[in-house]
Amino acid sequence: MQEQLKIELEGNSIKFNNFEEIYFPPNCIGCGDTAQNRFEKHLYGVFTPKYDYKKDYSFSFPVCEQCKTNLQMKTGLKSKSGKLLLISTLLGVIFSLIAFFFTFSLFLSIGIVVILFAIPLINYKQKTNSKVNFDDFLRIKQDKDNTDSVELKFKNEEYAKNLREINFAKLKKEEMEQSKVM
Repeated sequence: MQEQLKIELEGNSIKFNNFEEIYFPPNCIGCGDTAQNRFEKHLYGVFTPKYDYKKDYSFSFPVCEQCKTNLQMKTGLKSKSGKLLLISTLLGVIFSLIAFFFTFSLFLSIGIVVILFAIPLINYKQKTNSKVNFDDFLRIKQDKDNTDSVELKFKNEEYAKNLREINFAKLKKEEMEQSKVM
C-alpha cells in the first residue's frame, strides 16, 4: 500500500512526501513577477541501505526572462570576459618581464601588469555582477532517511505559502476524483 501524500509548511520551507508532481504558481521564484519561462533543476538521489532503489527528481521552476538570463550567465573561464582576463594577465606578465630586462625598471614592469590585469578585471566584474546563484532563491534537499521526501526552502515565505495552497488544492481535487470513481 502506498503511503499518503503529505505537504508540510514550516515558515519558508515546504516538505513534500510521496508526491508525483509539484505545481508552481505562475510567478518567478526569484523576483515574483509573472513568468513565462522555466528553469530545469534536477536532484539526484543516493542509494541508502534502507531502500533497494534510489529516487531522482526533476523540477521545472517558473522564472522571468531577466532571472533566467542571470541564472544561466557564464562566469569564470567559460565566459568571454573571463578568457580575456586570463589572456591579458598572461600577456601583462610576459610584457612586464620583457620591459624589466630591457629597462631594469621595476615600476614600469609592475605598471604593465597592473594595467593589463585591472582593466579586464573591471570589465569582467561589470559583466558578471548580475549573475544569480539558484541557491539564493531556493534550496532543495532530499531526506536521507526517506527517499520519498523532498524539502524546498524558499527565500520568499509568501511564495512558499502560495505553493502549498496550490498543491494542497490539487491534492484535494485528486482525492475527490478518486473517491467518485470508487
